Amino acid sequence: MSFFKLRHPIESPASEVYPAEVREAWAQYEFLDRSQWLSTAEIVEMQLEKVRALLEHCQQAVPFYAKLLRDSQIVPQEIRTLEDFRRIPIISRRAWQEHAAELQAQHLPSGHWLTAKSTTSGTTGVPLTVYQTNVVHRWWWACNLRDLQWGGIDPRGTLAGIRPPVKPFGPAELLQYQHGITYANWFPGLQGLIESGKCYGIDIQPDPPKQLEWLQSVSPDYLLSYASHLEILGNLLQQQQVRLPNLKAIQTIGETLTPDVQARIEAAFGVPVKDLYTCAEAGYVASPCPDGHGYHVQAEHVLLEVLNEADEPCAPGETGRLVLTALHNYLNPFIRYEIQDEATAGVEACPCGRGLPLLQRIHGKARPLFQLPDGRLKNSCNMVFGFYNMRGYRQHQIIQRTRDRVTVRIVPDDTWTDQHPERIRKHIDEFFEHPMATEVEVVEKIERPPGGKVLDFVCELPPLHTASQSGGPLQNSGDVVATPANRVPSAFRGRTVLFAWELGAGMGHVQQLLPLAKALTAHGLRAVFAVREPEFTGALLQSQGFEVLQAPNRHVADTSAPTGLAASFADILARCGFNSVEQLSPLLQAWQDLLDQVQPDLIVCDHSPTLCLASAGAIPTVLVGSGFTVPPITEPVFPVLIPGQELYIREERMLAVVQEVQRQRGRLIPQTLPGIFSDADCFVTAVPELDPYQAERKEPVVGPLDRLGAPIPPPPTPSYFAYLNAAQAGVEQVLNGLLSCGFPGQVYLRQLTEAQRDLWKSAGVNIIEQMPPIREVLARATVVVHHGGAGTAQHALAIGRPQLLLPTQLEQILSAQLLQQLGVARYIIPMTDHNVIASALRQLLMAPNFSAQAWAKACELHGRGLGDALSRVLAHCFLLLNKTDSTQTVRTHNFR
Repeated sequence: MSFFKLRHPIESPASEVYPAEVREAWAQYEFLDRSQWLSTAEIVEMQLEKVRALLEHCQQAVPFYAKLLRDSQIVPQEIRTLEDFRRIPIISRRAWQEHAAELQAQHLPSGHWLTAKSTTSGTTGVPLTVYQTNVVHRWWWACNLRDLQWGGIDPRGTLAGIRPPVKPFGPAELLQYQHGITYANWFPGLQGLIESGKCYGIDIQPDPPKQLEWLQSVSPDYLLSYASHLEILGNLLQQQQVRLPNLKAIQTIGETLTPDVQARIEAAFGVPVKDLYTCAEAGYVASPCPDGHGYHVQAEHVLLEVLNEADEPCAPGETGRLVLTALHNYLNPFIRYEIQDEATAGVEACPCGRGLPLLQRIHGKARPLFQLPDGRLKNSCNMVFGFYNMRGYRQHQIIQRTRDRVTVRIVPDDTWTDQHPERIRKHIDEFFEHPMATEVEVVEKIERPPGGKVLDFVCELPPLHTASQSGGPLQNSGDVVATPANRVPSAFRGRTVLFAWELGAGMGHVQQLLPLAKALTAHGLRAVFAVREPEFTGALLQSQGFEVLQAPNRHVADTSAPTGLAASFADILARCGFNSVEQLSPLLQAWQDLLDQVQPDLIVCDHSPTLCLASAGAIPTVLVGSGFTVPPITEPVFPVLIPGQELYIREERMLAVVQEVQRQRGRLIPQTLPGIFSDADCFVTAVPELDPYQAERKEPVVGPLDRLGAPIPPPPTPSYFAYLNAAQAGVEQVLNGLLSCGFPGQVYLRQLTEAQRDLWKSAGVNIIEQMPPIREVLARATVVVHHGGAGTAQHALAIGRPQLLLPTQLEQILSAQLLQQLGVARYIIPMTDHNVIASALRQLLMAPNFSAQAWAKACELHGRGLGDALSRVLAHCFLLLNKTDSTQTVRTHNFR
């Protein structure tokens, strides 16, 4: 035991100064030093022996487990293998919270007594109060000592910790902690057993520059904090070109440490970083292998399982969810408890020779940082711990929508009162140091995504990181830190981005562009919108502070244009003027006039082929949209969308028209008709399931820019929500079908005239005047009825709702066919008899197979994590802005 220097040898008479608990903790550490070298089979047998003893106690003293074992016909002494052990049902975090009273032992064995209680970190939004005993604390200290030894951390040095308070503080002590506090040694619980240096602590709440000043003043040998916070401090160190001369190593806690984050922290501080996996439910769970082969489970203290979706153990290299059994807490047992973290299983026999189970990687707790209204970043821990003190709820989730708008979802408990929402708003304002627009949503349940965990904090703002990919220093404005892709030099401020929508109808195209516009203007750029239907979308855009212009339309009506369904995107181009020089030339000139007026530094557009041609070679352009509106551009011709249908005009003719117009303009000349998009950077911002070009697609499918969110269980009473166009032919049959179906519902109608509203309301149609937020209104319905627009279809797909589709144009028909193939929808032409529509709606409302398939598909979508599209496209926009000057120059290269 030479690694630690004891103040008095444990065998000496002087050791009598140590309390019995301290001596027992040291004895357990000595045991751990030996047991780590046992074989895997010997360690498993030791675990099962502890499991049998724990279960026997639970049979007698813990009501919940006594019933569970009885109902499962499990006899503790018959558990001889891990297969036997896995017959015990898994308990979820939510179930543990709901049965907390029954999960507390009614009496304890001799030698066990209550010592403390703690609260889980609550990254799932479901905090638990865990009661601990003296035995639990002994094992905590023993594992702590082994962890320090494995990491080569010598407690005779000094330690600085930056974290929220680990115990309740009074106002005076809390104020002191926020300025920095000093403790005599590292181990107050071991009462002088081990020689150690001083331990310094400071709250994570103060601004990072003040924390850095404090760190320089205490100049520690070791530093402990959260990975996300250490990135911020590392960035400041590099900016100020200062060092912590005595620092030898860093330990991260409370969050996942990814390899890239570890590399950035090590580059900034110039010392090695080691991770630690603990939890309030069990204490130390896993520590890094001293030889660098992954994480060794503290198996003498916990039995940790990595399970796949079938609840079977994962093979080495497979990732699964963690199920934990704490072997020593007889007061608050956690047996096969799903902690809602994930890990990748390691090899069965670690090359270091230890028999302890190995994890290759831990995918555990991760919280983004809050972005304050003034641009500073702030760690979310103090916000979360403040919520614990308010009580009144079972689960919470805090969603930062913008820098000054927050949504708080609450699953209340029996102590929730009418005063709680105001208390929450006050706490939010105090934390953000600014009045915030805080919406408190009281819900029955916050759904957990498949294979993942509900996070207590979700940031919908573009992510701001703290170091470049190479680990080098960054420059930033004030306290805001960013990656090169997201960095916004002062030269960006005042520069202009044109957001354009040329073809198509409905709100979906504007909704596609809004998230990007909000994100870019938050970084100081000017946003101007040119839209096809300003009469319907202008009010929304202007209310959010955007300039709105009319997008150019075709000047000359073409009575010879095709009126049936387009066979390919080429037919769509023919309809909007690409079939003659006389039509295309003035349309391009109209776009050029608008560009000369706005003088954008960047264009972001949706369904805008003519604009892409007008801007080619002159202005960086990003094209976003559904799979339909962003056709494949790498093929010589556009793929046919309706097999067997002939094109209205041969593509060679339209290509000749485009080449002649571009020749007259002195602009880039495409060599193929799809080449009109080749100078734009294309992103399919939709779910792949709705892409009609799935087989031909080579452009990136990044997913929706507007976060779809988690599935939401349907309401108990069947009902529908219909989103329709009042100007569309056949809408009367649709409304009559809704009235005839026999179920309640709500209807929102675009382009609704006053006369239509009065007529249909008098007929009994439940018309809502204002369109609520899409997820809110879909959550209240069992089935969604609409024409098949991509935005509504995606949200219905993501939330888990069957759809009745009434398509009226090609994109809607293609989407309807794809959704029907998925088994989540039916589609009918709107001109169909109203009785057929009513029958189809009744079938969707009542048939369980549609509901089950829609729910399964929603869970699959959410499990895939379609959540980074906005940041990816935004990063590309900044990349293009970084490459351009404020005055644009025309490039002279041709398309290839």
